[in-house]
Amino acid sequence: MSSHSSPHPPRGASGLDAASAWIPSAVLLSAAAACALGLAAESASPPPATPARAVRARTPGRAVEIAGSGSNVPLTRALARAWSAGRPERQAVVHESVGSGGGLRALRDGAVDIAMASRPLRPSEARGMRAVRYATTEVVLAANTGVRARALSPGALLEVLRGTRARWDDGSPLRFITREAGDSSHLALAARLPGFSEAEDGALRSRRFMMATSDDDLRDALVETPGALGVTDLGGMRLHGRPLTRVALDLGAPVTKDLTLVFAARPRPEVEDFVTFARSPEGRALVRASGYTAPEGP
Repeated sequence: MSSHSSPHPPRGASGLDAASAWIPSAVLLSAAAACALGLAAESASPPPATPARAVRARTPGRAVEIAGSGSNVPLTRALARAWSAGRPERQAVVHESVGSGGGLRALRDGAVDIAMASRPLRPSEARGMRAVRYATTEVVLAANTGVRARALSPGALLEVLRGTRARWDDGSPLRFITREAGDSSHLALAARLPGFSEAEDGALRSRRFMMATSDDDLRDALVETPGALGVTDLGGMRLHGRPLTRVALDLGAPVTKDLTLVFAARPRPEVEDFVTFARSPEGRALVRASGYTAPEGP
């Protein structure tokens, strides 16, 4: 199979909510420094003196700026819409994915108010910050709807990653679409499936698979590529709005990952209010209705 850096061109702003149609330069610059994503910062004239000043200049009324993992984006946007609906004077901007690390770097640089993380924080990332878990989602295999298989054994998945299996059981081509190293869904699966990490490292080095640069790009590629298979999360798959087939992977118990909001130890009142809403009875009900598990307690 031929190798590609991404199955799609970058997603534009046309499909986003009006409140989240672009990413400020400061967010992109902070994220790129942390993750080497290679995203191009939007030009601004004159150049901002500091990331925090850039956000203030571009955001009338000081909306709550949120950026980070693509796994968090669909649910956090749903929460932001509900939060703003009950508070017309307050708005939240949930940017396109820059990854957990990119969001955390942007938070520390002052470019955003809240970082979204879908993996455990490193000690250096957690220092001086507060982290609140607001949802848990299951990590699953998803396939194009034309795929007839409804299950894949752990051994067969490893064969796919190692390049020794390239067809489904019915003989049709199997096209695995991967993510970059460090993707949170892949990390969660690697923690439960021995050999997954080594097989994936070999696949990334060989460039034998197409690579999606975000969770949404992965799901779009799965929809559009016959025979495609990938690792994603169940909540995002349900909120994506386009049909995919879940392929069962029996590891004895579900593979899950937590979604976290990370913010400064002394946040602005609007930031504290948004996080409190996400953990409120109304917020938890929305989390459950969106297909995620909501944490219990205050």
